Amino acid sequence: MRNIVIFMIIFVLIFSGCGLSQKTNGTGDGGNHHMDQDKEDAPNRNSERDSAKSTPTSVSEGSREEDDETMRYTTFYYQDEEGLLIPVTRKIARVEGIGKAAINGLVDIPVIREDVGRVGVYPVLPGEMHINGMTIRDGIAVLDVNEHILDYKAEQNERNILNAIVYTLTEFDTIEGVQLLINGEKYDTLRFGSPIHSPQKRKGINSFNGDSIDDDKEEIEIYFTKLVNNQYMYYVPVTQAIDNPTGDMDRYMKTVNELIKGDVGNTKLKSYVPANTKLKGIQVDGQTVILDFNDAILNATDSNTSFDIMLKQMLLCFKQFGKIKSVKITVNGSPLKLPGLNAGQNALEVPVFANQF
Repeated sequence: MRNIVIFMIIFVLIFSGCGLSQKTNGTGDGGNHHMDQDKEDAPNRNSERDSAKSTPTSVSEGSREEDDETMRYTTFYYQDEEGLLIPVTRKIARVEGIGKAAINGLVDIPVIREDVGRVGVYPVLPGEMHINGMTIRDGIAVLDVNEHILDYKAEQNERNILNAIVYTLTEFDTIEGVQLLINGEKYDTLRFGSPIHSPQKRKGINSFNGDSIDDDKEEIEIYFTKLVNNQYMYYVPVTQAIDNPTGDMDRYMKTVNELIKGDVGNTKLKSYVPANTKLKGIQVDGQTVILDFNDAILNATDSNTSFDIMLKQMLLCFKQFGKIKSVKITVNGSPLKLPGLNAGQNALEVPVFANQF
């Protein structure tokens, strides 16, 4: 009961007056310090703030509100009813110890479950788990939690718990990896074998590849869409395995081709790229990638909304490549006149956020 009361107080302080929103792009100064004492920098105000809406067919630009000294955008990784992890970015109070606050926002207690359940997602961490302490040193967040982190029954729960922690904390620019401790002790693995003996980095979110991939494969993230509870459309990162690329250009081409392949098996994950679309060529001009398609891609223009969704899927796939900041689309070598929300634009910025409420 005491833990629930504490979490409710934290929740009210952090989330009061805030609807669900999108990701922050900074966590203040790096270096060796306690997260509790860290004050966060403002997020990137030039980022695209598209939002997944509570209808199956629309995407809008989302909130244009600027951050102020008391609020900031922070991304949390929640799960849907089928156990897929989904990044949800929300505007929350700017507090000291924002990293701890982000992890506490993932704990499955009634007040948080009810709040995020309104948009079809659910907290991942066991309800009795609490944080003993947290520090950052040289880009590694050392997160010490109590034994209730192990209150789960299935391997998928374990993977989601670890990935939710790692992905949520590495949304902060000062954190590259997470070392998980349990009551101050370092363990080799969790109950079902997930490694925690060393700092864990982003890897394998929503993977359908099994426990490991072959040495001749590389994992990348592809953003599909999913309609949750027949009401909320989300952009969902899915880990796919590609043949080891020969370089960045080959990596980019294989990434786009994975999205072109279409929907994922028997899941509800969807690609909005039209059938028979082919990526004819790819160029890089500074931090802009130029994708040249055949005219099959124009079949998406029957619906401006569908075309907007397809474009955002492509753009989000380039989030993982820090070198690429914008994308241009051409058709058979000629610039594409973009419809919908992107009408009149040339190069489209890679979004900072996937889903904002």
